[in-house]
Amino acid sequence: MLRNKHTIFSCILVLGLVSFFSGCKDDLSVNEQTQSEIDLKPSGTPPQAVVVDGIYDFGSMEVDQTLSHEFVIKNEGEGVLQLKKGRSTCKCTVVNFEEAELAPGESISILLEWTPKAIDPSFSHAGYLKTNDPVNEEISIAVTGRVDSAFEILPAGTWDLGELEREKTSEFNGTISSRVLDKFEIKEVTSDNPLVTIELIPMNQEQLAEHGAKKGYLIKGVLATGSPLGIFKEQVTLKFDIEGKDGQKESVTRFTVEGFYTGPYQIVGPAGWATGKMTMRFRRFSAKEGKIVKLSMFVRGNTGPAIEITEVISQPDFMNVTLKKDESFKAKNRERYQMTIEVKPNSPAAQFYKENPAIIKVVTNNPLIGTMSIRVQMISY
Repeated sequence: MLRNKHTIFSCILVLGLVSFFSGCKDDLSVNEQTQSEIDLKPSGTPPQAVVVDGIYDFGSMEVDQTLSHEFVIKNEGEGVLQLKKGRSTCKCTVVNFEEAELAPGESISILLEWTPKAIDPSFSHAGYLKTNDPVNEEISIAVTGRVDSAFEILPAGTWDLGELEREKTSEFNGTISSRVLDKFEIKEVTSDNPLVTIELIPMNQEQLAEHGAKKGYLIKGVLATGSPLGIFKEQVTLKFDIEGKDGQKESVTRFTVEGFYTGPYQIVGPAGWATGKMTMRFRRFSAKEGKIVKLSMFVRGNTGPAIEITEVISQPDFMNVTLKKDESFKAKNRERYQMTIEVKPNSPAAQFYKENPAIIKVVTNNPLIGTMSIRVQMISY
């Protein structure tokens, strides 16, 4: 016997996000029950199941945020409408509803709650109910929208500024915005490099609409002169105060700016040397034996003494760089130097990839060259 005779009552459906880590899979035909167990057979005067606005577009929400929406199901037929829990689009869905009975004209209010666990630009999930309506034997209630991180920074990933000029300031631009937060304030913008300055300008309504954002800022960055030759890479940290139902909380996000300072020299090397990135990519080698690679550095316009290295700062400290002028090289207004990059024998086994390269800073006696920054990628065993 079906027990509920109230005109309006509430139940809760909690929809779980389809997640690789939780083991969910799409297109499951039935949740916990077989089709035959939950079929309802129409009899007598037929009911008519009507779902009022059965698809709810919540717009956008944040990962791990919980939202809810109330759906209404009506019986607009002349017979008694019977409802039972049916299948769902994910086995992880928990449906806190079993069965109900609606007399003609009665309705049910059903509340759905969902908490996404990953970013999903086209989030969509549904719960289903079986009925004894011969026209609508199964009805659905569904939610759809975007699941975003709290903040979106554009350009995405590392901001590549390309080739930079040492004697000129460089400017870079981007945006930071939120599709899900409309109440946050900038607390602090910092960089470990004093040559980097950042200005944040609030977006106007047209710019917000362009990004589909509730609130956002234009990022105006300036890189002053004075950086050493070679790779430039710095991280910018932004701290926010976010106003929520539990009061204010602090949020931190970061982006990286990268470029390459050219100078009056060119380094040419064997396979594995990337001139534009000032990076040496070693193949796998024995840490006991170490590794040596020789490169050629061509310098133009040097009117002073021969270039010498005054200091090598290596992280880790088992790498070294030496420089020797090639006295046999004769060319107008040009010099050639042999550069040697060495990983010392009997050094510790190490792994340095693109994301975390080893760094060698080479300080010279010549203002024409100044300081060079060289990256090393390697795997030693």
